[in-house]
Amino acid sequence: MEQFEEEIEGKRSPLKIILVVFLILLIVLMTVSYYAVKIDPKPNFRVSLDDVLRNAPSYDGENRINSIQDARSLVISDFMKHVVGKVGSSCKEVKDVCYAKAFYYFVRDEIKYLPDPDQQIIEVPERTLLSGSSDCENEAILLSIMLKSIGLDSRIVLVKRHAYVQVYLPDAARIYKMDEDWVGLDPTCKYCEFGEVPPKDLEILDYVYMQ
Repeated sequence: MEQFEEEIEGKRSPLKIILVVFLILLIVLMTVSYYAVKIDPKPNFRVSLDDVLRNAPSYDGENRINSIQDARSLVISDFMKHVVGKVGSSCKEVKDVCYAKAFYYFVRDEIKYLPDPDQQIIEVPERTLLSGSSDCENEAILLSIMLKSIGLDSRIVLVKRHAYVQVYLPDAARIYKMDEDWVGLDPTCKYCEFGEVPPKDLEILDYVYMQ
């Protein structure tokens, strides 16, 4: 009888091992998924330009500024607060990475890129939104002001005949393998995902900090 029970236990042991290994793998996968979502949250839906302009406060301020450096002193208007609130509503969790993604995809997808005209015109972000199109400098200003409005440090990166944005996000920087905890965002690059910057834009000339 004892010998029979030992044979049964011997037959069961491989099954037990398989079950234990399966449970361990399941726990590991659940843990990795949890922390991936926690560190790298995503917006739950995309917000359109029509959505944000609907019922937006009127804007009757300045149309232009003298230079891209002057964007640092722009005041966050009620119009911009409305836009930021609408776009930010796509994030269920109050996470900086999620907001940065929502703002980036909004500017990338909803603002039509137009090459620089012969005469450089620097618009305030409200005018860029109202027109629905602009060049790289103005898209960079718009995205930077949106990030600034929720307290995120950003900087406009100036390269040869182009400008884009970097946002200070240490957690996301580790995910996207960016240097110095700054994540690159180029809204004029329609095929670029969050954290991707075309190789031609890596030769940086200067920064305009928007803190």
